[in-house]
Amino acid sequence: MSGPLAEGDLVQFLDNKGRRYQAVLTIGKEFHSHSGYIAH
Repeated sequence: MSGPLAEGDLVQFLDNKGRRYQAVLTIGKEFHSHSGYIAH
């Protein structure tokens, strides 16, 4: 990684069961899963 995350970056989330989820960071959006959500 070369710096802080920015809008448009592709990120990958990993849950406690090892499942992977991908999302593109967009200002004002949220990533939702059964474990909760992450605002971005």
